[in-house]
Amino acid sequence: MEERDVPEEAHNTLGQPTPVLRDAHRVGLDVHGWTFRLENQFLPVDFRSSADPNAAGDMAGEIRVFLNAGMDGFFTDQPDIGAQVTG
Repeated sequence: MEERDVPEEAHNTLGQPTPVLRDAHRVGLDVHGWTFRLENQFLPVDFRSSADPNAAGDMAGEIRVFLNAGMDGFFTDQPDIGAQVTG
């Protein structure tokens, strides 16, 4: 089972951050999330733009949640958007 630092709840919404990031940082580890995708079908409900699974949603918003929770870096298929989030 994969442990996520910001878990998805039953209705595909983001929950509260878990202690995973804090615990990893305490032992000197960096944490990187992968792979953030732009399409609605890969986003939690909170960040979808419509019911169209292939439409672009708010991937930047999802990444911000993880960065605010303490994630150190991330991988994405849309590096231009990722750069805007960290720029």
